[in-house]
Amino acid sequence: MRDLEQQKDLLLNEKEKLENNLKKFRSEKKYVSIKISMAAIEDSEKQKVNTIATPKLENKNDLQFDQISFFPNPNNGLVFLKFKTSSPEKIKLILFDTDGAIIYKEEKSMLTGGEYQNMIDIADQPNGIYFLQIKQNGKTYSKKLLKSE
Repeated sequence: MRDLEQQKDLLLNEKEKLENNLKKFRSEKKYVSIKISMAAIEDSEKQKVNTIATPKLENKNDLQFDQISFFPNPNNGLVFLKFKTSSPEKIKLILFDTDGAIIYKEEKSMLTGGEYQNMIDIADQPNGIYFLQIKQNGKTYSKKLLKSE
């Protein structure tokens, strides 16, 4: 019972942080309609990113999700990434640009049930291709993201 109360408190804190970030973003009046598309990563793209990237972009795609989504889509540069894994183990999430630079990185312990939801701010990043990599227990999920206005 105590664990459930702690998880509830963690979720409420995460929700409050997300709401505060969204309010701050809206107050800055950065309204731009941005669309995110997901696609498979080509080997040539992976090789280019990996000339600089540390850690390296992997393309095994052996990490399975019950569901994964970016929303809203289109959006104003603040995207919510949400997914659910079958394991509650820690995840590592990295967003690379095409030159291999890391533009977002996060390590997070998963809550019971393997659910993840967080806001990622890409409003200041130029339109173009980005690479999302999620790692958990030695398994990887990677997709190409296209940001366009």
